[in-house]
Amino acid sequence: MNLDSWFVTEVWYCDQKGWEGWVVTHKDKYDDCVGESEYYHLKSDAVDMAQAYLDSDRCQFMIVEKKNGEHQYTRQVA
Repeated sequence: MNLDSWFVTEVWYCDQKGWEGWVVTHKDKYDDCVGESEYYHLKSDAVDMAQAYLDSDRCQFMIVEKKNGEHQYTRQVA
């Protein structure tokens, strides 16, 4: 797999002590993590970064979860 592209970008909330915040994780089609996750204090910043990856065709899907872990929405590259 090329590290410049991956299958899905996920935005989710990490509530582990010391790591609290929003995380952008890149995964392949087998749900394995690709590269390093990125951490953000604000959800809007994490969603903006994930949207930028989607808009630049670096991933095929973007999945955003709510703070409680529930699915919020999925977007697919146009």
